[in-house]
Amino acid sequence: MDNHYCTNSTSQIFTVEVQCCITGYDTQVTDAIIDCDGNLHQGGSVEIIPVTAGNCTQYDLTANGLNQNTVSNLNPGTQEIELVLNNQIPISETVTINTSPLDNSYLNVIVNKQNSSGTCTSDNCTGSIYLITIGGNGNYYYDWSDCMNIEALTTGDAPPSITYCDGPNATTRQNLCSGMYTVTITDQDTGCSVTKNINILLAGSSGTINPAELEPSLSIYPVVYDSNTTITYDIKEDAEVSLKVYNTFGQPVETLVNSESRTAGTYTFQHNNQLNTGVYIYHLQVCDKQRGKLGVKID
Repeated sequence: MDNHYCTNSTSQIFTVEVQCCITGYDTQVTDAIIDCDGNLHQGGSVEIIPVTAGNCTQYDLTANGLNQNTVSNLNPGTQEIELVLNNQIPISETVTINTSPLDNSYLNVIVNKQNSSGTCTSDNCTGSIYLITIGGNGNYYYDWSDCMNIEALTTGDAPPSITYCDGPNATTRQNLCSGMYTVTITDQDTGCSVTKNINILLAGSSGTINPAELEPSLSIYPVVYDSNTTITYDIKEDAEVSLKVYNTFGQPVETLVNSESRTAGTYTFQHNNQLNTGVYIYHLQVCDKQRGKLGVKID
């Protein structure tokens, strides 16, 4: 202590090295990759991202027994990752490996079609199909169920009744009759394929294919009659027509129209019958469509 009551002091600087330790961690999950058939192309992975304290140029971390912070080749689904941080008690981390498709492997097919024209008894076979395929590597092959590979023409095994339309350019079909057509499109580079079922319908002369709009109609007036009654039927398309009268036992007693071709329109005529007294069923058949009405004959 000096004359000014001050105390002499000495200062020292101490350097303390803090050991690196992991105080926590985050996880980053990468999806597994599957091909167009749902098969595993590449496993998923989990990266353990440690949160550290101290001078950390290195840290003590093992995942599933390996001295690394990334676990790879994991199957889709729930996975358990065993972690050991700072050489302490192992802990278990549950992660979910989702799936993503292989880039550009899936095929998407846009179908443009034109229905065939005609009637229920005749098909003009004017239908057509045009396909646009998206995805894959573009090296497509089209395999139609009703066709044969054009190469069959060179083998001598080609039946004359078969249509030859399979191949890499078979995107368009024309002059098709009504019916179901099936085509499988395959990417020859990746092996991915997709199958489409395409229904070519038969459109009537009105251009509509709504079944409700093609239903025939039948009426009789008067319903109760002593000798004559007026019968009217209407058909929406050219068709083969039958109109018969049945008794209540289901037995035909009179044929008014016997499988005759009729153009679309309305038909009216007088039924001058010689039926016995009783109840009768007037049955109209237009192709596969049917209508029935009751009539009562009195004295």
